[in-house]
Parts: sequence; structure tokens; C-alpha cells
Amino acid sequence: MPGRQGGGLGEGPDSALPDRPEQRARDAALADADPLVGAGWVYGYDPEEALA
Repeated sequence: MPGRQGGGLGEGPDSALPDRPEQRARDAALADADPLVGAGWVYGYDPEEALA
């Protein structure tokens, strides 16, 4: 469409830069990680103990 500015996410195959090695390594590490391990403090937190 004339006059429309693009560049948003998902606008086509050329809308993103290729992943760099650091990005691929981070993605691989995140894919192998257990998402609940990083949030374990939430489940172990006792607000009553924190007030004592």
C-alpha cells in the first residue's frame, strides 16, 4: 500500500536480522532450561516468614 510504513515484526522474511552465534547459543540454552527453576523463589517464598 503506497504511503504505508513497514518495518514491524512479522512484516515478511526481510523484517528481521539474521541470528548471530550469541543469539543462537542463548536460544539453545533457554530451550534446554526448565522454566520453573528460574521462578523457584516464587514457590518457596513465605510472606508470613518475611514479616517475622
